[in-house]
Amino acid sequence: MALDIRTAAELIDPELEARWTTRRAARETDVLQRVLRAFVERPGPVAVEQIVAAFADGPSEGIRQALARLDEDDLIQIRDGLVDVAYPFSAFPTPFVVQLANGQERCACCAIDALGIAPMLGSGCASGHVATTAGRRWNSGSTRPARGWTPRRSWSGSASKGTASGVPRPRSERRSTSSGRKST
Repeated sequence: MALDIRTAAELIDPELEARWTTRRAARETDVLQRVLRAFVERPGPVAVEQIVAAFADGPSEGIRQALARLDEDDLIQIRDGLVDVAYPFSAFPTPFVVQLANGQERCACCAIDALGIAPMLGSGCASGHVATTAGRRWNSGSTRPARGWTPRRSWSGSASKGTASGVPRPRSERRSTSSGRKST
């Protein structure tokens, strides 16, 4: 049996790569950046008309079409004329809450999104915490200095330690390894 060895370039799916490129470009549009900025500036859903009004010099129908494309591409969610999700932010209460540098809290869609908000904003978050089902909170403790809004930055990461969502298990719930040590 021969072992087929390939380079990373040979393993890349060109269609998937094209979709990622398109999504990356969509995240950098002025319209999505305005939506994200609105979620940072105040809690709750953002009215589509508020976003349209922010582009007073642009054609309002073009802005509405751009918002509809972002919704179709699953970068935002529009319901009843309101943007209630704009990854990483959720207008709905979730167990994933980030306290911004100004002390206000924002809900994130998931634990990974919560961890990515401080680097995305380029400002310190007093704490990023995840409320667990046991009522405990986990603090990420981000203390980066505030640098203001940097709209073209993005963050990517992965969960570590604990469950798949990144929420650490209490020590009493951690499984033992084959050597008898507790895994983290």
